[in-house]
Amino acid sequence: VLGGLATGTGAFDLGINVGPNQTAVVGGATTLQNNGTLTLQSTASQSADSYLDFTGGLNATAVEQTVLSGYLLAQNAPISLNNVAVAGTGGAIVTTGSLTDPYNGSGGDIAINGLDMQGLNLTTLAGTNGSTILTAATNLSAGTLNTLSGNLALGSGGTGATLTATAEANLAVAANYAISIDAN
Repeated sequence: VLGGLATGTGAFDLGINVGPNQTAVVGGATTLQNNGTLTLQSTASQSADSYLDFTGGLNATAVEQTVLSGYLLAQNAPISLNNVAVAGTGGAIVTTGSLTDPYNGSGGDIAINGLDMQGLNLTTLAGTNGSTILTAATNLSAGTLNTLSGNLALGSGGTGATLTATAEANLAVAANYAISIDAN
């Protein structure tokens, strides 16, 4: 368990990989300012036995690209990612604090500035107080984005989203939640 994690600015890549039946926990807020590629990978694809836990939230908006494969967790704190490419067998981002009971919890916003599903699946659970917010180019082609808790916002605060959906793309939002579109 790390108490916190921060990187300075610079052109370097960073990878955090977790093996089967393992977790990596960063207890405090995490801010990654490197402008290279950030790879976040856990080996579990269908169960929550391997995951990355950024307890105090994760801000990786400065990185050039984020490669996501597996489970990413925060404890009722926001996760902000830049230019996400879903890889491996897909992924899940959960801000409700629990992978065993991800539907209960206040959550935090999941902000993704650019998303390429690459034909894979991504599930988000932002809780009762959080939303999944997509801005910039969003390519859902041949993939499935499941928002199981929290609202889904396409564009936010004047930052728009360009949505591409071909080859049987799917977009699902759980009952009692909404899809909003910021036309600015």
